[in-house]
Amino acid sequence: MTDTTTEKSSTAAADDETSEMRFGAGETAWLAVVTVLALLGVALGVIALIVAKDNTGGSAAPAAGGGAAATEATVSASEFAFDPADVQLVAGQEVSVQFDNAGAVEHNWTVLSEQIGSEAEFSEDLVLAQVPNTAAGESSDASFTLEAGEYQVICTVTGHFDAGMQGTVSAS
Repeated sequence: MTDTTTEKSSTAAADDETSEMRFGAGETAWLAVVTVLALLGVALGVIALIVAKDNTGGSAAPAAGGGAAATEATVSASEFAFDPADVQLVAGQEVSVQFDNAGAVEHNWTVLSEQIGSEAEFSEDLVLAQVPNTAAGESSDASFTLEAGEYQVICTVTGHFDAGMQGTVSAS
C-alpha cells in the first residue's frame, strides 16, 4: 500500500510540474503584456502632464499673478469658488467670458462697479457685466467691454458670495 500511495504522489507531482510549466509560460507572456501596458500608461500620463502644464489655451485669461490681459477668458465655478478667481482682460474693447459650471448647483459670474463686503450690500445697480445663472454641469458666455480698472466679481445666487464665492477682474 505504501508503494501505491508513493506512486500516485509521484504521478500527481509530475502532472503538477507540467501544469506549472504551462501556466508559467502563459504567465510570463501575460506579465510581458501587462508590463508593456503599464509602461504605455505611464508614458501617456507623463505626456498628458506636460501638455496640461504647457497648454495655456491660447486666448484664455491667465490665472492670478501673471500674464497679459486677454480678450477671452474661461472661468469655472464650483462650490463656492471661481477658477481662476482673478482674471485679466483687455480694457476698452469687447471681451468674452465662457463660464463653465462644474458645481452641483446654479452659479453666475457678475462684475460689480464697486466693492461690497456682504450680500446685504448688493444691488442690481452695481452690475457692470454678468454671465447669467448657469445650471450645474452647463456652460454660458457673455461679451462686454470694461474700462481700465479692477473690479470685484461675485456669484449673486443667495448665500454664495457670503460663502466666499468672489474674485477680481483687472482690465488694462
